[in-house]
Parts: sequence; structure tokens; C-alpha cells
Amino acid sequence: MSDATDAVRDARIANKQLAAKHLARKQDLEAELAKLRGQRDSFDAAADPTLAADFDARIADRTTQLQAATYDYQQALKELGELDRLATKALGLDARVIAASGTDPLIRSNEQIALDNVRERGAELDAHGKLDQELAELDGSAAPKLAPTPKPSREAADAAAKAEFEALRARRQAPAPASDDPPADAPKSPPKKTL
Repeated sequence: MSDATDAVRDARIANKQLAAKHLARKQDLEAELAKLRGQRDSFDAAADPTLAADFDARIADRTTQLQAATYDYQQALKELGELDRLATKALGLDARVIAASGTDPLIRSNEQIALDNVRERGAELDAHGKLDQELAELDGSAAPKLAPTPKPSREAADAAAKAEFEALRARRQAPAPASDDPPADAPKSPPKKTL
């Protein structure tokens, strides 16, 4: 992921936490306001006008705080929407960067393929070794393991290749048989008749 995508993800996480705090504050204020209104309605305002004025002031204060918390919560939700839009843009830009680079992250390189082949071959050799060991245990004999034939040394391989090359060269330089005589390796059957 790119730095832009990571930054947007981090901002979304922080903004979700902020929105959750504003929502909790809003719900607390709504509950407190409902409680204050219930208490205000439960007594007679004419009996104690100062207490009624105190309740009215507290209700007005909580209503103002509730409006501020609601506004903050709505702004946090709006910001989350903007961050979602930015995250979509960042992902699109990441895809364009990958496409412009000309390399596909899903295509394995030659080095990766070679490493995978070596790992597979190693796993096969381990499996063969375990199988040979298990078969020897089942047979009850400790049959000697067949050791792989060692590779010829580089000098020996070069000498063998040089000998083959010289043999091919000698065959090509050998004089061609006369046109009347069939080649030595020609089949002895009569030629096919064609129309």
C-alpha cells in the first residue's frame, strides 16, 4: 500500500473514534435532557418559581450542548464520507502507478520461479528419502540407499562434449559415397512405385 492509502486509513480510524465520542456525548445529553424535562414536569412551577427557573436554565443549557454535539457528530460523519472518497481515489492511483510501472505484481519473476523449483526439488528429495527409509523398515532389511550418480566434473563434461563434436565433424568431412552406390545405412528394400 502507498503512503496516501495508509494516511487515509489512519485518518479514517481517528475520525471513527471521534464520531463515536460525539455520538456517545449526544446520547448522554439526550438522556440527561429527557430526565431534566421529566423532573421539571413532575413538580408545580407555581409553588417554587426559582426552582422552575433553575430547571429551565439547565434544560436550555443541555439543549444548546445537545445541538453542538449533534453538529459535531454530523461533521464527523461528513468527514468520514470524504475520507471514503479519498480512499477510493488513493486505491485508484495505486492501481495506476502499478499499471504505469509495467510490472504486474502477480507475475512471478524468473528468480522467483527458479527458487520455487529448487524448493520443490528439495521437497521431492526429502520425500524420496523418507520413502526409501520407510520401505527399508518395512522390508526389515537395511538396504543401502542408492546414491545419486555424481555429476561429472566440468573438465570431464568439456572433454565428453569435445569428443562428440569431433565425431560429428569427422562424419561430415568423410567423403560422400558415389551416387551409384547406396549409402551404407540405406534400407535394402526396393523403391516404391509411384504413378
